[in-house]
Amino acid sequence: MSTQQMARMLMCTACMLAGPWGVRADSRPVIGMLTQPSDSSLLQYGSEYLVASYVKWIESSGARVAPVRWNQTDAELAQLFSQLSGFLIPGGHCGFHGTAYGNRTWHMLDMAREINQNGVHFPVWGTCQGFQQLAQYADGKMEPSVIHATDSEDLALPLHLTPMASQSRMLGAAPADVVNTLTGQGVTLNLHHYSVVAANLSHRHPHVTDFFEVIATSADRLGVEFLTLMEGKQLPFYGSQFHPEKNAFEWDQSWEKDVNGSVVQGRDAIQAVTFLADFFVGEARRCAHSWPRGSKFPLIYASVPRYVAYTSSDLWEQVYTW
Repeated sequence: MSTQQMARMLMCTACMLAGPWGVRADSRPVIGMLTQPSDSSLLQYGSEYLVASYVKWIESSGARVAPVRWNQTDAELAQLFSQLSGFLIPGGHCGFHGTAYGNRTWHMLDMAREINQNGVHFPVWGTCQGFQQLAQYADGKMEPSVIHATDSEDLALPLHLTPMASQSRMLGAAPADVVNTLTGQGVTLNLHHYSVVAANLSHRHPHVTDFFEVIATSADRLGVEFLTLMEGKQLPFYGSQFHPEKNAFEWDQSWEKDVNGSVVQGRDAIQAVTFLADFFVGEARRCAHSWPRGSKFPLIYASVPRYVAYTSSDLWEQVYTW
């Protein structure tokens, strides 16, 4: 399917959804979440999975969730995206350097970009690996890579806001207590050993800083500064290198031994990361798409999360599997 054919399909489907079976997107947004290929500890349950904490993080701010199967056909993705109010790329470790999964993610970002260029506000959020994929997409190439190894696994860190943060869409209207928590306490969970390193980024990878405004950075154990929050300058694309979905919804993971749980999972931390979910869902409420009753694509309610805290290699509390 050509890009032009896909664009026409998106526009035609959006027109059909304005009929009696559609609902107003400003009150009932549906966020698509990308599944991932299962690792060896989850293959016994299915070939794809989605960590449930991402779903809970978005649902807690008043949106619904639809799984986006990473290996769906182009035609299925075009129809599904015309019904979604936004798209989230989760973290993970399935690889993205020229892999089939990485290529599909790139294709989906092309679709999201096309929707926005056709005049429909369609936000995208990437977390951890999703953040890195957004950076690579902005860079326009895989090599030389914008991603570099850092000592940033199992770290709860404060944010260092850039001068642009106060003018940003993401944090410009944030309450003072949220900003103070994010910058004054180690509440952002970093569970990655690759990062977008801040040093000389505009010189080394100018397309990234042309595409994204850097909102915040943090420093790893060796003092290496890496990007932690960014937002698109022209497109509603957003990313967090840390995991805002885990503070309130994950309890039995390896990182807990290395962080101060009373801070990371305390009231202030949860309020701060919920603000980020509220922001992204607010962006999705601006989308003109609506989810039709009787859609052939199931919402997440059609699936049952599985408790895997002691069987998954990553000790997630719950995952959805297919």
